[in-house]
Amino acid sequence: MPGFFFHYRQADDYCVDDAGVELDTFELAYLDAFETAREMWAELMSRRVDPRSCSFEIADSAGNILAILNFKEVLENCAPLNGRAPTHQIQQTFARAVETAHRARCLASDFNQQLVRARSQLESAKQLVGLLEKMERRP
Repeated sequence: MPGFFFHYRQADDYCVDDAGVELDTFELAYLDAFETAREMWAELMSRRVDPRSCSFEIADSAGNILAILNFKEVLENCAPLNGRAPTHQIQQTFARAVETAHRARCLASDFNQQLVRARSQLESAKQLVGLLEKMERRP
């Protein structure tokens, strides 16, 4: 099953999605990004962030950007869920869940970057220890 990644941009801030999701087709990935953007809209507004400055870059598992979904597209295509508008409380709950998932993806990305740095530093330390051991063995 193909993997898709939803890198998030909010004005000048950029968050790489390292986790991604498994979906059958690009079309499903686009619809998922669209629905997520739609759910995030209210939360962004409540934080006084202009959702029109936000977007998802949809990438494949090779890192190729397949599409950019600007959140302003959501405004143009908003329709009530199931033929009726959801209550304010449900909208807030969805928005919080989406934002929490976004934060978790960002934290996972940051953690993975720190892990890579730590492994690199550990490898450097091992090499230095090896050099010191060789120097100690010399007469």
